[in-house]
Amino acid sequence: MSTFSGFGLRVTRTGHKNFIFAGGGTGGHLYPAIAMAQELRRNDPDAVIHFVGTRRGIEEKVVPGHGFILHRIAVRGVRRSFAVSNLFVPFILIWSIIQSAALMLKLKPATVIGTGGYVSGPVLFAATILGFPTLIQEQNS
Repeated sequence: MSTFSGFGLRVTRTGHKNFIFAGGGTGGHLYPAIAMAQELRRNDPDAVIHFVGTRRGIEEKVVPGHGFILHRIAVRGVRRSFAVSNLFVPFILIWSIIQSAALMLKLKPATVIGTGGYVSGPVLFAATILGFPTLIQEQNS
């Protein structure tokens, strides 16, 4: 059993080494997640840090450069003006929840941390439905 205490959080886990961070699209959501992941890794070198993002967000280039594992899901944002692509968003969202649930079942994370951005929604939803502990850190709220 090991414990991580930082940022006002105390996470105790037994046997689980996987942590999932979901947040991205912009640096405002991603860089706080990277800072927390680095602190977690510093406190527990055995922790395996996973990020979930998309191919279109900043995380595609930034996360691997920090030495973290990046898993990609299909989720995308909604265009504010009318666009035919918005008609596909509900289906993409459902597929993203399925992708996230499959990742949860594979990794069995100790905790799933969301830091904002549209990628956090399906990941945290899947984690909650499957009973994995979740945390939200969103400095813009």
